[in-house]
Amino acid sequence: MEGGGALRILILAPQDEGSAGPRDRPGLLARALARLGPGVELRVARGPEPGLELGDLDLVVVDVEGPEGLACLGALAPDGPPRIAVLAAAGDEAAERAWRAGATDCVVFRDGADEALLASAAEHVWAFREARARARAARRIESLEDQNDAIVEAIPAGLAVLDEGLRVVRANPTLPRLLEMGAGHLVGRPISELVPAELFEGAGVRGMVEAALRGREVSPRLARCRLPGGGRRAFEVRARHLAAGGHVLLLLLDVTERERLSRRLEAVERYHESVLGSLDSAVVGLDGAGRVTSANPAAEALLGRSAGSLRGRPLWSWLASREAREAVERALAEGGRTRDLETELRPPGAGPQPVALSCAPRVDAGGARDGAVVLLRDLRGIRELQAQVMQAEKLASVGQLAAGVAHEINNPMGFIHANLVQLAEYADDLDRIVEALRPLLRAARRGTPDAELRAAAETLLAAWEAADGDFLAADLGKAVRESLEGSDRIRHIVRDLRDFARRDPEEPVPTDVHEALDSTVRIVSSIAKHTVRFERDYGELPLIPLHPVGIRQVFMNLLVNAVQAIEARREAGESGTGCVRLQTRHAGDRARIRIEDDGVGIPPKLLDRIFDPFFTTKEVGSGMGLGLSTSFAIVRRHGGSLRAESPDHGGAVFHVELPLNGAAAGSGPPR
Repeated sequence: MEGGGALRILILAPQDEGSAGPRDRPGLLARALARLGPGVELRVARGPEPGLELGDLDLVVVDVEGPEGLACLGALAPDGPPRIAVLAAAGDEAAERAWRAGATDCVVFRDGADEALLASAAEHVWAFREARARARAARRIESLEDQNDAIVEAIPAGLAVLDEGLRVVRANPTLPRLLEMGAGHLVGRPISELVPAELFEGAGVRGMVEAALRGREVSPRLARCRLPGGGRRAFEVRARHLAAGGHVLLLLLDVTERERLSRRLEAVERYHESVLGSLDSAVVGLDGAGRVTSANPAAEALLGRSAGSLRGRPLWSWLASREAREAVERALAEGGRTRDLETELRPPGAGPQPVALSCAPRVDAGGARDGAVVLLRDLRGIRELQAQVMQAEKLASVGQLAAGVAHEINNPMGFIHANLVQLAEYADDLDRIVEALRPLLRAARRGTPDAELRAAAETLLAAWEAADGDFLAADLGKAVRESLEGSDRIRHIVRDLRDFARRDPEEPVPTDVHEALDSTVRIVSSIAKHTVRFERDYGELPLIPLHPVGIRQVFMNLLVNAVQAIEARREAGESGTGCVRLQTRHAGDRARIRIEDDGVGIPPKLLDRIFDPFFTTKEVGSGMGLGLSTSFAIVRRHGGSLRAESPDHGGAVFHVELPLNGAAAGSGPPR
């Protein structure tokens, strides 16, 4: 018997097996069933053993010659594999008892007379395997559909699939909430009735959708409009052609809050720069031994003590990091100055508080050092604002990738669907083959003349050839394997997006840098449009204590920039596939990650500015200029470094270095 893997059969023979000759029925049954094919796996047992698993069996054969056999048959689960009862002699009474005990079929088995047993076994095993395969396929389809629906509903952007008449084929729940629509039915309605005219017509969204329907690449656009509730909102709009069905995907991402947060963050940073060193910051005076001699009200609030209780206490009690202590010690011992060292305070009874520490020596009237002045600027508000902006940037990255991810999921779903349609056709062909097989089995069971057997065999052969059975048997497994590969591809995309979207833990965790790179590459590949290849040259790296989501965000920003640089080169008229090379090395106590692309490169005059907040060379709506600035801050909070270079041969190279033992204590999670 071919197809479906090894055929597993359990023989339950509760009779005494000690006698030889005709009474050796288990051996006779095993030898008879072995004729089903070379892949048959047989097991003989005296009865249902404790813990016996039937889930991987294709058939159970029970010798019911005595009452023990009927008891064994009745002990088997009715929803398991088919159960053939073997009778010692023909008789309606014996067969009826077997049927009542749960037999799927009954056969009479005498020494050497095994044709009826083989025919029954082949028929029931095939039917059982076919039913099991159909059930598995149905469960797989349901699982894939659930995964796809979960992704579409979870994406923080409004999505709508439109047909050639610009009518909604499908929309996720975010779209009506985003545009302040009612809860009415969207499918089948023209998109022009759902999207405000100011956005659809005035901002050129109609033209984007129509161009995408014609298969053209459409650049994202920033558009603003007034919604029915009266408020004005800003949207990043994208449109992408979907090959399957000739549809187009319309994506609307609300960037109003992102713009507001960007303006607010810029204003806050300007404000803090203007008041640096003023009395609004915590100002602490120290004597030569580092004990507090004075503190203003801001310092009292920050350190959680009154000025009277602060005096005479060493400042080291509140400084959490070694770098902060060394900065103050240099000011006291050598007259060194430190400005805006980011660290943390640990006031008694309170959690860590991020501050920017500046310190300078204090001199007396004669110019001699007699202590130091320490300024502590509270960064909690800025950190919270940075966290919001970085989260908005991360969501923007997910929004940028949404159309590509939808396309990546649509491809495997397309060939999975095609394979399932083909499998349904194969099932029909197999039904016809089985219909032709049954007369042969019945003729073999009755022991009819050779001429009738040959006629039945010819009918079966004709059905096999009509269905192209050899091709069907080979292609059936191929279609299933391809569908499983496609489902695994979707599962990996879902997992990588979930890992990227979650928040970092408060404490660093051992992280595989190579896995973080690979999962990010898998996501970024969805927007690479098959014009970029990724080459890896990984060295040996241990697990490194990191905040994995933050590091993935760094890799995401660098890889997206690399892909966009390659696409810019192609838009300038150059042909060929671009390349992004990823290299990792172990160097002393640090890990070095090198990301190189052969894109348009970075002008040397801009190398000193690319890590500045809000600096960007992209068009409006393509980014806020926070990607590299955010990446620089995340790497620095890990105790590492990030730098860029533009080689003479073109392209750009980014170097990331991370300490193998993690950042200094108290550096805090990157936000």
